[in-house]
Amino acid sequence: MKFARLLAIAVLGFIELTANAADFSGFDYRNIGPTRGGRVTAVAGTVQAPGIFFIGATGGGVLKTDNYGTTWQPISDKYFKTPSIGDIAVT
Repeated sequence: MKFARLLAIAVLGFIELTANAADFSGFDYRNIGPTRGGRVTAVAGTVQAPGIFFIGATGGGVLKTDNYGTTWQPISDKYFKTPSIGDIAVT
């Protein structure tokens, strides 16, 4: 649940810069994000690609979304010696 809140804050913070809050009055709350438990220790994205986000999870590797969090793909399976991710940088 912490991840969903953090991602919502990041996405809504970006949207708040580009849109009026009244534009979202027709939307209903829904739970999005990867279907996994645990803690998210890092979140990263860029202004140049607003729909793309990466998350690093304790015991879960790195996941990526390219559609504002509707679906997530693991991108770190079998690549890290330790599954705990402390920081992500998008370059």
